[in-house]
Amino acid sequence: MLHLTRRCKTCTLFFCLLLSACAPGFSRVPNAAEGVASWYGPGFEGNLTANGEVFDTSKLTAAHQTLPFDTLVRVTNLENGLAVVVRINDRGPFVDGRIIDLSRAAAERLDMIGSGTARVRLELLSNMPAASWRVQLSPEVEGFDALSRLHRPGELLLLKSGGQTILLRVVGSIPGEQETDLLLSELVYGELDLSALVVQSVSVY
Repeated sequence: MLHLTRRCKTCTLFFCLLLSACAPGFSRVPNAAEGVASWYGPGFEGNLTANGEVFDTSKLTAAHQTLPFDTLVRVTNLENGLAVVVRINDRGPFVDGRIIDLSRAAAERLDMIGSGTARVRLELLSNMPAASWRVQLSPEVEGFDALSRLHRPGELLLLKSGGQTILLRVVGSIPGEQETDLLLSELVYGELDLSALVVQSVSVY
């Protein structure tokens, strides 16, 4: 068990109770595809998307022809290794050979604004209970901090594993050449059952 101060235990329990109910949980699953991504935005700002939302180019969203609405997808630019997680809220693209249409904000994360298109890999994310996260121990991370490929710095994560619930703070991103999703401190890594790991993000995309 982790040895926490009474104040730390109280804070962790408070955040878990307050935030876990509304936090979107997701685990990486091996459903993947590769193809060409494009982005859209000019002329669509303020219009309704296919699921009834108001389109906002500053949000990390995307259009896909068949995936269910609210599906989370990790999109990796195969040309530069940059990645972003988007939520499906629209239908498209309707151009042959393209597999996803990204918001401007998502395209900026992938550094593909100028080119307009990029070859990408899509990985589907869902709230399946069985996790397949790529997690490693790193001497660069201390305490209850974490480095993540999928989450923004400052985002809070709830890690649930083997009866443990641990609240972490993302303090940085993982370089694109490293094949891992989370880098954790020795304090946290040693307490996890990686075969039953569930990760929940406090922030809503």
